[in-house]
Amino acid sequence: MRQILGESLAIKNLITMIGKVAGNKTNVLIIGESGTGKELVARMIHETGPLKGKPFIPVNCAALPENLLESELFGHRKGAFTGAVNDKKGLFQEADGGTLFLDEIGSMPALLQSRLLRVLQDGEVRRVGDNTPAYVNVRVLAATNEPLQKKISEGTFREDLFYRLNVIPINMPALRERREDIPLIVQNYVRYKLGQRLGHPVQITKGAMQMLCGYDWPGNVREVENVLERAAVLCENNIVQPHDLPVHIQNVAQQPAVSNTNLDSIYPLGGNTEFFTKAAVTAGSPAKIEPLKNFLHEQEVSYLNRILSQTGGDKEKAAGLLGISLATLYRKLSGEDAA
Repeated sequence: MRQILGESLAIKNLITMIGKVAGNKTNVLIIGESGTGKELVARMIHETGPLKGKPFIPVNCAALPENLLESELFGHRKGAFTGAVNDKKGLFQEADGGTLFLDEIGSMPALLQSRLLRVLQDGEVRRVGDNTPAYVNVRVLAATNEPLQKKISEGTFREDLFYRLNVIPINMPALRERREDIPLIVQNYVRYKLGQRLGHPVQITKGAMQMLCGYDWPGNVREVENVLERAAVLCENNIVQPHDLPVHIQNVAQQPAVSNTNLDSIYPLGGNTEFFTKAAVTAGSPAKIEPLKNFLHEQEVSYLNRILSQTGGDKEKAAGLLGISLATLYRKLSGEDAA
């Protein structure tokens, strides 16, 4: 089973929460931006709880039009509509005894919201074209990347359904809120996926890693994997340097380029275990190694100061641009997060 990677406080708190909710069948609402690993968390809840070994069925509520989504979730009787040539079980029945994961629940049409509420309240499933209900015992895990409270105020999401789903909310931290985890995520992805696919180890210079740590990653872990694959394919000598990264990352990070003759600090990124247990070394004196948390804090403060210079020192405006609270901004600038 895949795991959530990271050693940050945010990830430690997330793992603790997963452990607390996994042991029961309480409904959980997983909230977070695209690419933060919401389905992965749902699978971890399922696999570490009493339903392990039972069905786990994921459904993307935004991927299908209303009529097809209704048939997929609840099933249909033969002849219920054009194309219904056989009786079909819905995914609620397929997941009976296990877990149904409803991703992008905020996109579910109003009619299906009322039918979902009936399942959550009474365990009752009625197939399209069928007057006889069936009953299921299914744990429902839902996820959203948009604020459901706003959709409730707009009248597009049922408030009673929200409270049924939101028994225990789990908030997924964005990658920009846990930058200290970026090197581990990078190493793990390239070693266990990309390195094996390419068939050779890949390395990354310190300058390139600085850029990766300094970028905000609006697409989160999914975007990291996309960028790394591109860079690993296009780089020379299997070494990812700053100029191998997309221009928009170079521009945001504003780090000096690293020449081919200045590879004294290389982060290992893939291939065999040796590349992960000791750094590549060039002729001459080895580069001074500083604690990772100190390096990441310096990069973060440097980036925060650049944003503050753009806002004329307006910390409230800067916090809004960064997507963090004003208190978090003060804490980061004071160095409390680096402790």
